[in-house]
Amino acid sequence: MSAPVAQPMNIGKRTSLAAKPGGRQVKAMTADFSHAMARIRAHSPFLSLAMQRRGDLAEMLAAGEAEQALVAALGAASEDPAVALRRQRLGLALVLGVGDLAGAFPLARVMTELSGFADRALDAAMREAVRRRMDDDGFAGFSA
Repeated sequence: MSAPVAQPMNIGKRTSLAAKPGGRQVKAMTADFSHAMARIRAHSPFLSLAMQRRGDLAEMLAAGEAEQALVAALGAASEDPAVALRRQRLGLALVLGVGDLAGAFPLARVMTELSGFADRALDAAMREAVRRRMDDDGFAGFSA
């Protein structure tokens, strides 16, 4: 007697059949941004606040424009590098959180984006620390 196999839950996501190599039919998830955003409003105070603070991104996501929202999130700028990183982090959390729940971004993409942001954030923080330490005398001999 074999153990029962857990079936993935389909919580409010629209699905369609897609052909898999070999001609088999499998369910392919399509993005459901409205349901994902409703779930976030109901269960995630942090991302709910992010939707309020980054209304521009929330509007893009509601319209199904996940890629554009991701570009906009990573493009948040400020003269203060710390402020820019915080804005980017908040936007990235929102876009990837909604995109992941909606089924727009596979887990590998979410992890790649988070890892890339972490690398860029560390680089920016190190450059800022060196700049402050060196009083704008230059970066010769330093690497970040």
